[in-house]
Amino acid sequence: MEINARTEVVEVNVGTSITTAYNFGQLPQLREATKIVSIEAYDVTQVALSRLNKTVISNTVLKKSYLELVERGGAGAVIATVPLMDISKQTAASIIDQQDFPTIDWEKSVIRVAETTGLNANESFIFKVKYIKAARK
Repeated sequence: MEINARTEVVEVNVGTSITTAYNFGQLPQLREATKIVSIEAYDVTQVALSRLNKTVISNTVLKKSYLELVERGGAGAVIATVPLMDISKQTAASIIDQQDFPTIDWEKSVIRVAETTGLNANESFIFKVKYIKAARK
């Protein structure tokens, strides 16, 4: 079986209701991931506008936000809570090469914002997810 490395840009728009938790929703491409290689978060200093033509979150909001990843299947336990600043493109860091990282339930995983000052309606969180997908036989 051949293994394929892929990259997916994920956008989570805040919408018109400011809150402290935002779901990723359905991500069909990432549902087929057998391993997450890396996750990077971006702010407005790296990406001014999203694919949906929305303003990207500020560095201030990025510093107050966390990525909470939930395991797919099983108990659906939270397997990682990571400050977005730790995986920010500007820090050149990411969740990298997690050999034993289980597959992620993106629909149950959330972005948590500790304090919403500075977060504006219709802004977007942007992530780049590199993953491995087993090729079809």
